[in-house]
Amino acid sequence: MTTSSQPDHYNVVVEARHINFWFGEGDLRKQILFDVNLRINPGEVVLLTGQSGSGKTTLLTLIGALRTLTSGSLIVLGQELLQATRRQQVSVRKQIGFIFQAHNLIPHLTALENVQLALELYPDVSAAEGRQRAADLLVAVGLEHRMHAFPAKLSGGQKQRVAIARAMVNRPRLVLADEPTSALDGRTGREVLERLVLLARDYHVPILMVSHDPRIVDLADRNIDMEDGSILPDSSAMFSAAELATEKALVATSRP
Repeated sequence: MTTSSQPDHYNVVVEARHINFWFGEGDLRKQILFDVNLRINPGEVVLLTGQSGSGKTTLLTLIGALRTLTSGSLIVLGQELLQATRRQQVSVRKQIGFIFQAHNLIPHLTALENVQLALELYPDVSAAEGRQRAADLLVAVGLEHRMHAFPAKLSGGQKQRVAIARAMVNRPRLVLADEPTSALDGRTGREVLERLVLLARDYHVPILMVSHDPRIVDLADRNIDMEDGSILPDSSAMFSAAELATEKALVATSRP
């Protein structure tokens, strides 16, 4: 029987244990992730760093239910993704705000329309409410005077701010960002990420952000380093053996 005195990890946003992941089949099979253990707690801003090819984006896409987990355990927003059905994967994705390297805005829609479009998957949100949410978020990211501009009339930083507003408009429980400023210069990239972090903190939404830019480390609560598909031993993401044993015992005693 569970009790309210149990540790905070029962309320974690992401909990990964012993994740291994491969691409390809047979002789072409290549392992990408090696025994990855990771935890993200409510309200945290976590930066995932590492060289290109270290497995950062692969891990991010597994957490976002954009790839199918084949080994280990990965609980995201209360849902175990190992052997999850397609419906369960879609349900998890709908609770996540995604920000990618490319802003992926629709050229013939204004900034406001691009943000509002993200709510079409949520029939319980009326058009009027959706428009208001979109407008409020564009104000929050500093684009109150550019709401009706088309993407071709926006700078790179402005486009990425629209992408941030779009990721937040469905009031996600988690934000996943993959190199969101890679196409921006240092100053603009820093400004965009500051907007994202401030917005996430206002909405109490945790962020897992992939980046190789050391200039933004100070924006995160924790920094997790990856190398060759593994989380480095001195990274704050790792579980200790004692912690894993304690958690297993707690889970066993909580079963009916």
